[in-house]
Amino acid sequence: QVLLTFKIRSSFLYRCIMTAALGSLLLGYDIGIISGAIIPIRDQLGLSHTQIEIMTSSLLFTSVIGSIIAGAVADMIGRRKG
Repeated sequence: QVLLTFKIRSSFLYRCIMTAALGSLLLGYDIGIISGAIIPIRDQLGLSHTQIEIMTSSLLFTSVIGSIIAGAVADMIGRRKG
């Protein structure tokens, strides 16, 4: 068994936690905004219910894609080990 132990400063850990919490808060805010804008968007563009569902769910899919890309970029240009 390989036991990995890391010494993480608590200030760095709290900054990471706050950044993740802020990201989740902003995602929830975006979902709330899009749900309030559905009716005017539907009226303006004449969308069906299926098209509205696709539009709303695309917000979640794009956030997943964005987080994958951000993780890859952070791995490439982030801090180097050693």
